[in-house]
Amino acid sequence: MHLMGDVGYSSGDGVEPVNAGVPEIIAVDIDRLRPDPEQPRRSFDEERLRALADTIKRQGLIEPIEVDEEWIIVTGERRWRAAKLAGLRAVPVRVLRGLTPEQKLERRLVENIQHEPLSDLEKAAAIKRLMELGNYTVPQVAQNVGLSHEEIRRLLSLLEAPPEVKQLVEEQKLPPSIAGEIIYSLKDKPEAAVEVARRVARSEDNKLRLARAMITEVKLKEREPEIAPPPAEYSVIYADPPWRYEFAPDDMRSVEAHYPTMETEEIKGYLAAKGVRVAPDAVLFLWATAPKLEDALDVMRAWGFKYRTNMTWVKDGIGTGIWFRGQHELLLLGVRGSPRPPAPADRPPSVLEAPRGEHSEKPEAVYEIIERMTPGARRIELFARRRRPGWDALGLELEPAPA
Repeated sequence: MHLMGDVGYSSGDGVEPVNAGVPEIIAVDIDRLRPDPEQPRRSFDEERLRALADTIKRQGLIEPIEVDEEWIIVTGERRWRAAKLAGLRAVPVRVLRGLTPEQKLERRLVENIQHEPLSDLEKAAAIKRLMELGNYTVPQVAQNVGLSHEEIRRLLSLLEAPPEVKQLVEEQKLPPSIAGEIIYSLKDKPEAAVEVARRVARSEDNKLRLARAMITEVKLKEREPEIAPPPAEYSVIYADPPWRYEFAPDDMRSVEAHYPTMETEEIKGYLAAKGVRVAPDAVLFLWATAPKLEDALDVMRAWGFKYRTNMTWVKDGIGTGIWFRGQHELLLLGVRGSPRPPAPADRPPSVLEAPRGEHSEKPEAVYEIIERMTPGARRIELFARRRRPGWDALGLELEPAPA
């Protein structure tokens, strides 16, 4: 039975080329061919091999296997393995003469990228080997194998990944493209890279958005200037912590995608870490979302305040949620010692209706409310995004204070 497909080949021992001047296509005993140890692919999917073997039984081996002068397979090892499973005794091969090791590797990379893709780790190892053999630059190898410069750099960074990150990739818990971006972006911070990879692997949300947000967070923290502890004792603390959520109902609006976040334990230690001194009699205004209410009360206690009451901010738009779609946030009020309550005329209603701003931005009116409630007080805003006259401020996103 003829099982080699409708291709031209000479049926002898390989002496007769089909067309002079082009690589020969000849029929060769299948056992004469040998796989190359330099093949970038390290594993072959048995189920896919069997499926290909079934196709070869029906249609023959349509595309020749490429070999060198010593019958070592250059491209087509997967087809050769499937042909053996299909029971073929001879296969069509194209003999490529005089190829250098880097030329062989280039052909294998291109075929694998276009047909049965290599894993990213296999691809990365092959690209590194190709660059070493040919002394290629990133632009040169990118042009030769048809990948972008950025893709080449990302792949190469995978080779430098800590073992735990490589394992997450191999277990398909972390997409290789995201792992490469994490390692490339945090190449000087392997411990941070591992932590980011772990959290992204556990997440059920948009993993790429989460990875990029966490990378930004690491870099922001690295750039955070060493700030001398504020010189005064503050009788008013205003804080909008960057709560970290265990899940995000809608990954397109995930909190992690907008700004760096912190674990609750980090927030609880923030006052001490920053050296913020609190007056014996002081008031805390602490923002909390409904899912983080319990955490916010823990933070309040950790900072030395007792919960007293709250204000509800009702927004003009509906947000996300699992049980209820959120349309409000809570401004919790806690006290330390015996601060004097505001005069009756300066006591605001417990409900504030105000439009939403940028993600997590709180209404400007709240500053004015606090100023009316605490005249003459020394105030500080924690996790601030901008400076306000008459207030001290601490926050990653602040511009440097004017000299």
